[in-house]
Amino acid sequence: ESNKRWVLWSRDIDSRCRTIPHLRTLQSTASKYGVDFNPLSTAYKRECFQYFMETALWVDAHPSQMVGQPVDIMSFDLLTLTLEELREPKAGEATMSVTKISDQNPEFNAILGWFTADFRGPAVGSLDTVVQLTTAPSSDGATHWGQQEFHVVPGIPADNGDVYTAKWEIRRQKGNQRLLEIDFDVDCVASQAADAAVGNPERSRKLRFQLN
Repeated sequence: ESNKRWVLWSRDIDSRCRTIPHLRTLQSTASKYGVDFNPLSTAYKRECFQYFMETALWVDAHPSQMVGQPVDIMSFDLLTLTLEELREPKAGEATMSVTKISDQNPEFNAILGWFTADFRGPAVGSLDTVVQLTTAPSSDGATHWGQQEFHVVPGIPADNGDVYTAKWEIRRQKGNQRLLEIDFDVDCVASQAADAAVGNPERSRKLRFQLN
């Protein structure tokens, strides 16, 4: 049995944005050498944004970076699962609570995903002890699977006690059936904050990512 899990995550992800300012190179090339690459800048900006900001990132997360408890979003019985079932788009809604937000960084700026696999044995003669393989964040470091970071830039302000829902849909990419595409619709549905966070557009995001 394989389970997919998500959790709200907080870390400094400014490094993801550092390549985009490299567009300044276009300006310096024009001033120093008289070569104008500006006609390429719009396409380059879009390419960089898609690659760095709209593509899930392999990460080795630490448990201290979690701002809430993980939630299961999908489960497969690999003993009975069919290829046809795997090919179908999947959708659902996860409810995630903020319980460990930091005063120094009162926001979450990513959703983190990973999987666990429970080895229960065949239907007949099942194992007495279930053996679990987990790729969850660990202080001992990640497996080679790591975790997938779906970054949220800018980050969403959050307070302990906030509750967020994430409606999600996963489907296969049109150009490559081995790769996935995922949509998130994140919204704050309960908050104790004084600024009446529920319904505040600053606490909502619609996101799309490629999983390559």
